[in-house]
Amino acid sequence: MYRWIDADVRIDKLTKKVLVIIEDGNLLLNIEKGERQAMSKTANKWNCNLHRYETCEIPEGASIYETDLSTPIECAACGKEIPYGESYTSMEIHTPSGLGYGVCHDCYLREIRRREDNNG
Repeated sequence: MYRWIDADVRIDKLTKKVLVIIEDGNLLLNIEKGERQAMSKTANKWNCNLHRYETCEIPEGASIYETDLSTPIECAACGKEIPYGESYTSMEIHTPSGLGYGVCHDCYLREIRRREDNNG
């Protein structure tokens, strides 16, 4: 059975990557040169509506800490490659011990909007 979902589609003009992000911020598709890219790590994601953690898949290159701020990482929410020093600590995507993964600016703003929508 299929169901309709709200999605945000972004195209990185520089890398020609297509990102399709579903409403809760989880990456649905990350297509580069027509190939589907697998996501292989799991993390805990806070569900603002249900007020509980759920298991989610995140990119292999997602990180919670790097000693060199110029180290490239992948945004834990959308998979976009960014320097670690330009990442924000996710308020939603965490390790089992509660440490937040790095996310890009756009995904961090989405987290803030979700939090405001739920608390406001």
